[in-house]
Amino acid sequence: MKKLKVLLVGVLCVIFALGLSGCGKKKNPISVDEFKSTMNSKNFSVVSSKSSYSQYKEIKESYIAMSPDYTYQIEFIVLDSDSSASSMYNTNKNKFEQNKSSSKNLNTSIELANYSKYTLLSDAKYKVVSRIDNTLIYLDVDAEYKDNIDSILNEIGY
Repeated sequence: MKKLKVLLVGVLCVIFALGLSGCGKKKNPISVDEFKSTMNSKNFSVVSSKSSYSQYKEIKESYIAMSPDYTYQIEFIVLDSDSSASSMYNTNKNKFEQNKSSSKNLNTSIELANYSKYTLLSDAKYKVVSRIDNTLIYLDVDAEYKDNIDSILNEIGY
């Protein structure tokens, strides 16, 4: 019986190690042009939102992509450094967590090499903040758009 437990623990350790082997892989951020091109191909309207952040010197570029029917938007931000993007990611993640309802919530959190992603489904809202290197994706939309949002974010790697 003792040998079986040791064997089982060993097998579980190997499975766990194999599962984590991909965790150190780096993701590649998209460029502003790639963001605009992808959003335009989906008939989103893309506009600069840099003037909204004029007080933040660490934000180098910012764009909002509005859905074709103008019901939701996806924001793409380029910051001056990975640490600035991490700080903005953490600020928004904390803000989402503080605004959770006391009822049902569903959230995910991923922290890998150069990539972080937090999602929250709460009170019929879907919120996402995702970071790769010095870039950030941010959205806070009605939950009915979750599947479409997830498809777009998977396509662009966020």
